[in-house]
Amino acid sequence: MGWQEGDDLARAYANADLFLFASRTDTFGQVLLEAQASGLAVVAVNEGGPTSIVEDGVSGRLCPPDADALAATVNELASQPLVRERLAIGGLASVRERTWDAALRRLADGYRQALAAREGGAEVRRAA
Repeated sequence: MGWQEGDDLARAYANADLFLFASRTDTFGQVLLEAQASGLAVVAVNEGGPTSIVEDGVSGRLCPPDADALAATVNELASQPLVRERLAIGGLASVRERTWDAALRRLADGYRQALAAREGGAEVRRAA
């Protein structure tokens, strides 16, 4: 299919039954979020970025980075529409929590914790 974007990408997701992500090197996996947001069950390798996006058996399926394992999972899901639907619903619920507001809140919380730890450490050093 090659590179897809815009309406072509939306059509590709809309016409799919599930989404396979076999990359072992992608550090995030934006396409997994797009597929989940499009209501697809996802199958991904259990390495790197997908492990922070997919909860195995809840919002998708994670597999060893092995062609046979990935193919077996795709075949299994291809024959089980109700399981695909359950995973798609779980993925959609998961992706709804991944907003820019939520991400920036987590970032700000991290900064606050780092500053509080630094300030607490500075007080201890001054007291010593």
